[in-house]
Amino acid sequence: MQRKVILKKKSRPDPGQGLPETSVLVATCAGGMEQLLVREVESLGFSGRVQGAGAVEIGGSLGDAHLLCRSLRTASRLLVPLESFQVGSYDDLYRRMRSVPWERVLPPSATFAITASTRSEVLGDHRYLAMRLKDAILDRQREVFQGTRSSVDRKNPDVPVVIFVDSRGHGAVSLDAAGSPLHERGYRREAGEAPLRETVAAAMLLEAGDPAVVIDPFCGSGTIAIEAALLSAGLPPQGSSRSFAMERWPGVVPPAPSLRSSAVVGPPRIFAADLDDSLVETARRNARRAGMEPRISFSSGDVRQTLPEMISRARDVLRGLPRERSRQEAEIAVVTNPPYGERLNPADLALLYSDVGKLLRQHLQGCSVWILCSEPKLIRRTGLNILGRTPLYNGGIACELYRFRIRPGEGRPGKHSRGRPPRS
Repeated sequence: MQRKVILKKKSRPDPGQGLPETSVLVATCAGGMEQLLVREVESLGFSGRVQGAGAVEIGGSLGDAHLLCRSLRTASRLLVPLESFQVGSYDDLYRRMRSVPWERVLPPSATFAITASTRSEVLGDHRYLAMRLKDAILDRQREVFQGTRSSVDRKNPDVPVVIFVDSRGHGAVSLDAAGSPLHERGYRREAGEAPLRETVAAAMLLEAGDPAVVIDPFCGSGTIAIEAALLSAGLPPQGSSRSFAMERWPGVVPPAPSLRSSAVVGPPRIFAADLDDSLVETARRNARRAGMEPRISFSSGDVRQTLPEMISRARDVLRGLPRERSRQEAEIAVVTNPPYGERLNPADLALLYSDVGKLLRQHLQGCSVWILCSEPKLIRRTGLNILGRTPLYNGGIACELYRFRIRPGEGRPGKHSRGRPPRS
């Protein structure tokens, strides 16, 4: 059930003439990203707190929603709460939802669609949950508009409606401000076999702080590299051409599009490589669509060759940076999502991780490494000392983001770290 939060930021007036006023927005995210999302929200000047697994409450109004949709890197959706409730049956739900003034939100000329999820035993069928909500909305419209009602459009609805019921029967109905998920940035029209979600890539980079140079030796279709380029350029993850569902809501006037500059000063600070030549070309095309191609240096080949070469070039770039950069910024970070699971056979995977660990200890002393992986035994093969790990979900797969710092003289080739790593 939604609870109001005390605002720490004065919000702009709500522009939605027909929409109920709200002082709370809810951003959803993949499991493990909640605290990162709170930090993002606060960096934009809003208050935020973890509401529960995969959800963050934001002190803000509908007038703030467009900025949040455009700017949040780790959020999956941004919800505008309409009604909270507690019901014990589908009929109770129907009666409660029919009393909601849907005419303020959904005129008959607008289309809508419903996304339903539930953890309730009593209201456990999400399809029937959605159907009863749809019945309530349409019956309310027929009553208010003399028989006229909206149509359902599941692909591109004007008003996306979201309903969730927890295990105790507490629920909430909200509107999805963005419409399509926020991880769909628009640049990745082509992807590899096991693509990394854009929001997860952004989370990895935000965890890594603000390194001057980023290296991804397993770049695939280029998601980490592109997100790193957007972050280093200070550009929002959503381009100015992206529209949001809320722009079609009653009384909402979208802001004028801002110019998005991809001008580059100096050599690229993002290095990306992959064994698959065709994937590297895919990554280039994706980067071009994002306007980030000039900021990224792509190469192809075996990681045993490309990683030392990229580290060497990164050090050259680092030497040319202004000395006034902070110590945290003036470093190289490897941020990557190597193959795991069924993407290679176990013996090849073990050898790959072992070789990568040796290369990092040999060439990247004094720098940081961030590896996303679902198999701890592969991480142990690197022989690197684990400083921390953060649980993250990528497309429903439970992974962990492992954090390392390569210290001078650390480790010996072939010796694996056996200590239990701390959790962050």
